Parts: sequence; C-alpha cells; structure tokens
Amino acid sequence: MLWARIRSLALALRRRPELENQMADELEFHIGSRADDLMIRHRITRSEAVRRARIEFGSVEKYREEGREARGLRFFDQIRADLRYSIRQLRKYPVFTAASVLTIGLGIGVNAAMFSVINGSLLKPLAVRNPGEMVRVATLSSEVPIPNAQLSFPDFRDYREASSEAFEDMAAWSNEFRGLNVDGPTDRVMATAVSGNYFSMLGVQPFLGRLIRPADGELGGAEPIVVLGYSYWGHRLAKDPAIVGKTVKLSGRPFTVAGVVPESFHGTDAMVEVDAYLPLELSEIRPFILKRDLPVVRVIGRLKPDVSLQHAQASLDTISGRLQREYPATNANRTLSVFSEWRSRPDPAVVTVMPAVVTTLLLLSGAVLLIASVNVLSLFLARGFARRGEMALRATLGASRRQLVRVCLVETFLISILGGIAGVGAGSWAAGFFQTLRPRGFGGITLRMDAGMDWRVILYIGSLILMTTLVVGVVPALRSARTSPQRDLHDGRSTVAPVRQRLRQSLVVAQIAVSVTFLIVAGMFMQSLRNLESL
Repeated sequence: MLWARIRSLALALRRRPELENQMADELEFHIGSRADDLMIRHRITRSEAVRRARIEFGSVEKYREEGREARGLRFFDQIRADLRYSIRQLRKYPVFTAASVLTIGLGIGVNAAMFSVINGSLLKPLAVRNPGEMVRVATLSSEVPIPNAQLSFPDFRDYREASSEAFEDMAAWSNEFRGLNVDGPTDRVMATAVSGNYFSMLGVQPFLGRLIRPADGELGGAEPIVVLGYSYWGHRLAKDPAIVGKTVKLSGRPFTVAGVVPESFHGTDAMVEVDAYLPLELSEIRPFILKRDLPVVRVIGRLKPDVSLQHAQASLDTISGRLQREYPATNANRTLSVFSEWRSRPDPAVVTVMPAVVTTLLLLSGAVLLIASVNVLSLFLARGFARRGEMALRATLGASRRQLVRVCLVETFLISILGGIAGVGAGSWAAGFFQTLRPRGFGGITLRMDAGMDWRVILYIGSLILMTTLVVGVVPALRSARTSPQRDLHDGRSTVAPVRQRLRQSLVVAQIAVSVTFLIVAGMFMQSLRNLESL
C-alpha cells in the first residue's frame, strides 16, 4: 500500500504539467456544460451564461487545490512557498544568516573532514577485483591471545595449498625500509616485498610496464626488478614514463624498474603509502623465509564466491590441527584466524578496539557540531522572540500550528543546507590539505590519508544536516507555534517569560560544560599521542 502511494506520488510529480492541464480542461468542461444548460433554460447569451456558471461554480483555484491535495502535490507546493518566504527572510537579515551559516559550517566541516579520512582509510574498499572477497589472516597463540598479522612462510605455503576448497588464492608480502636512488639523492622508501602471485591474486593491472607476475616464481624470482608506487612516481619522478626499463639502485644494488602500479592502488596495508614493490626473493627477510618458527610475512586471501567467513575459518582450523600434529615444536599452540579485510584495518591486532577508537573520534568531532548547534539554537530562540508578532498575525489569519512549525523548520533546514555546503567545502579543503602532507608516522612510515568524497561521506553529511535541523529548529518552532495573538499583537507589553530565560541560561551552561569537556578530552588525546610517539 505504501509503495503504491509512493509510486503514485512520483508519477504525479513527473507528469505534473500534464495533470495541471487535464484539471484545467476538466474544470472548463464542467463550466461550459453548465453554461450550455443555462442558455437553454433561460435563453441568455453565451457570455452571460458563462458568467453565471462561474459564479455558481465558485473558486476554480479551490478545486485545483483539492485535486493537488488528492494527488499529494499540495504539500510540495506549501514547502516551495515556505522556501521562497524563508529565502526572503534570510536575505532580509544578512548578519543573522551569515552567523548561523558560518557556525553550522564550522561544525559540519570538522565532521566532514574527520569522516572523510576515516572513510578513505578504514571503510573504502581496496582498489582490487571484487574487494568484498578479500580477507586477512592472523596467527593466534594460546600464550599471546592478540592476533599477530605475521606468520611463517612455510605455514603460509601449507595453508595456501590445503585451503583451495574455501580460498581462491592467498598471497604474501612483507614491508621493509629501503634506500632508493634514482639519479640523485637516496630516498628512504617504504618497500613491499611480495610473492609472485600478489598482483594477479588482487587483480591489479599495471599503469605502466608490467608488475611482478606468477611466472616470476613463488617468491617473485631472482630477477632484480622493482615496481614503483604511483604516488612516489608522481611526487619524486614527476610522472616520467621513461622510468620503465631504467636501472635504479635499491639499498645499493641495481634494480630494473619494471612498471608503475595504478593511481588507485596503494598496497594492502591501510593508511600506509607504499613507494616500491619487489620480489620476496630479493627482500631482506629472504635468509629467514624458510624457517617455520619465524613469522615474517603478512597474508591476504581471496575467498571463493559464496564462501562465508565461517566456512573459511573451519577450513583453516582443520589445517591448523594437522600442522600442530606434524610440527609440534613450532605449531603446538598456533592457530590461524580469518578476518574480513576492511574490518581488520589497519591491523588484525586492533580488530576489537578499532571500532571504539573510530567512535571516539567521531564523537569528538560531533561535540564541535553540538556546540555550534547550541550557538545557533540560541540565535533562533532570540529571533523567535522577535518574530512573535509575525507568528501571531499568521495565526490570526488562519494558519494552523502545524503550518507555523513547518515554516520555522523549513527556514532552519535552509540554514543547515547552506551551512552543510560551506562545511563540505571547508572539510574537503582540509582533507585535501592533509592528503598532500604525506606525514610520517611511527617508524618513519609514510601515512596515506585518502579523504575523497563518496556515497558514504555524502550520506553521513546528509544525516548531520538533518540532525542539525532537528536540534536547532524543533524547540524554536514549537515555541513560535505556541503563540497568543491577543498578547503578542499588543504593542510594547511583551516580556521574556521566566521559562524562556531559564532555557537560555540552561543552553549557556550546557555550552560551557560541553566545551570544557571537549577541551579536556582533546588535551588527554594529544598527550596520549605524544606518549605513543615517545614509546
């Protein structure tokens, strides 16, 4: 029933000009029919008959309004009229409008920037083929219950070969710092040593040249080739296409540049910018790679279509039991757990605490928007007191309480929309600025902050605009609708009610409390970051 109503309303909106013409034709038909009847019965002229018919028929616009209301269009007409009126009011009071828009824009801008970074770093799918099939695996030990993202290469090989029922494939990689020299000073870069099937399993295609291929061997082969990250190629080498085939020095050893990865691919470690990729055979962990007791590689896998995490975990449990029996010296207390790739960012070790960290960051930025909303709410309460005469006059002319509430909410929504646009602009600028910084994290790792806009960010900002409208607009709208024409239209006698005074005082107290709390939490957060950096 509801879906049929929605379809009918959508059809009416799409065919509105046609429906308006049909209503006009139908009304003219009835008036014309009545005029014909009057001409026959009273023997009068056509013009006189039409005049009498229109008088008997009454207001044509009234019937049009009834027809629009029956189709659900009248509500949109009322909203459109309220929007036009609100625009005139906001233009009439530019200082109030500017203060409200900038205040809300500040709050939404902070939230837009924060959520954009979180979304791009922790929620955005990997730029690979069918990213929903990607999983991370981690080692669990009875001695250390925290998941360890690394496992030994022999274990990786056994799991990959025995889990073909649930996994399409698995690939291994290891991060290490290297010195990369390309006709100039040596750069300290983040290099990822990968197995031969790394790029083919992910479904990544080269931007230039070629990537490390399965034909290069399980460990990527002994050929000294290196694949550059797009970001490094752009920032350091000015996107020179002649770099492919050129010889560079990686930790003092000559390597041939085989290709460049696409711009959208940054590696399989969230928030880490990878500058170069090389075969595992040529990595610094190569002397230890065949030791089963040394966890030295990270593993990412691709589930087969329609295989659940539970099925994959059961398959890994079976293999873990077999390895525990075959290698009791190294695998006695060792099992493997599987995690959805995006849920295990930035590392499986923090899979249980990361949601709380993200929630805390969003709450901190939400506190800024709350403070801004309370500021604007105070402005709207003061303005509502100044507009009491206007609302009383509307009520005297027949406006219902619902109509008074609606006109106030529309004005608040318009302010929130304008503030949202300003906030998105400021947030996008701030997020883009963070992206260009390429900051160094713990251990000198180049951090990647992907803060682009997508449907998640747009949906989040839209929900913020809606919540801001409700927080800022509901109380002033209800108070404006609770008008007394006899009192409010009386000049010079109105005073601020004690209840309104207490409400404003409560808002000031709430603002101060939230602001002080926010500053304390922010200070503690910065102190924790300094402690982590020292550690």
